[in-house]
Amino acid sequence: MRWYKGMLDNLRAYGLTRVTARYVGQQVMIALGTATLAVLLALTAASVVAGTFVVQPFWLAVGGVFVVERVVTVAEADARSRLLAVTVLPELVYAIALQAAFVHALVLALARRDTAWNHVVATPTAG
Repeated sequence: MRWYKGMLDNLRAYGLTRVTARYVGQQVMIALGTATLAVLLALTAASVVAGTFVVQPFWLAVGGVFVVERVVTVAEADARSRLLAVTVLPELVYAIALQAAFVHALVLALARRDTAWNHVVATPTAG
């Protein structure tokens, strides 16, 4: 959250320039990815609740491509690492945590609220 908030504050301070355009684009893509995953999870949950959830072979195949890519990238590692790569779930949980931090930072930045990082206050020493 700290990194995201700092980046958003810096982009506000410097504005859109040739130098910052790339970073603005990155933040826009993070926001789009966050919104996309949120909509996907909400629609999936709604379809499960409504009893209309159906596994689509095309999307299962697309997901399979991502799983294969993950396993290939850890092919040199041990069997435990390959098994973890297949599960995809830990990465999804981590992505959701990162996206929640981004949304929190974005809300703070849009509200122009400062954040406290709970820094340790140095106490003067004698002598």
